[in-house]
Amino acid sequence: MQNLPPCPLRLSDASRKAFTLLEVLVATAVLALVSLVLVRVADTTARVTTLSHQRIGADSGGRQALDRIGVDFSGAILRPDLPSLVEKVAGNDRITFFVQADGCFTPPVEQGDARGISKISYDAPENILRRGAEGTRWEGGSGTLVFNAGAVTPVADQYYEIASDNVFRFEFAFLLQNGKIVASVDSLNNKDGDSGKSVRAIIVGVAALEQQARVLLESESASQGGGSKTLADLMAKFPDARDGEDILTTWDGALDESGFPSPVVNGVRIYQRYFILTD
Repeated sequence: MQNLPPCPLRLSDASRKAFTLLEVLVATAVLALVSLVLVRVADTTARVTTLSHQRIGADSGGRQALDRIGVDFSGAILRPDLPSLVEKVAGNDRITFFVQADGCFTPPVEQGDARGISKISYDAPENILRRGAEGTRWEGGSGTLVFNAGAVTPVADQYYEIASDNVFRFEFAFLLQNGKIVASVDSLNNKDGDSGKSVRAIIVGVAALEQQARVLLESESASQGGGSKTLADLMAKFPDARDGEDILTTWDGALDESGFPSPVVNGVRIYQRYFILTD
């Protein structure tokens, strides 16, 4: 058989080994579309993660504050000769009572002077919840202790610690023995069993704001329409306690149509807890 020379490479065969301009353009467009989708997915994930962190931060701040208050109330001493001070004011309230706990003394404690009883107070003068604890001196021997009312000031604000830097709003109301809820009482030690007007439980409400949202609120980026929103504006959205309502009822819908940036609104958490007072 006669050997035939190989066929020359045709132009059509060579062109099949390279991409056409149309194929390159289509691949580029597909790659750009996929990249755009991935960027949007990553952005959405970052937003959701940030929002979750905000909620966790506010949640932990509010719950830890109420847990700490609960520990103090569980050891509260409500005797007739022990004064308790309940200060209901416009905005954040303040409360002082005595508990079985150690506290700071000035001057230092002398031998046999400390009885393990301290004056505890909670307030939020700068929209940050703080806890004061001052040691209390007693007069008399064992079994005959008498409270020296003139030896201490009404509020334990000389020695304090930050109970929660997330809590910006602190409010309380009271559940009476007759089942009514009132916004204020003269004293936690008011024992009027016949009329049922003595305090059965204190209702504590806190509003907490995650720190990043708090920074945003206090920056120029929080400006909305008619001007910048401040922490004082946010605090004003949560009214004082009212007779016949618990704190959650009073604060219900406080941020509806508020005009605050969504990170701030989403960063707010509201909690309420009833603390039963024992005799």
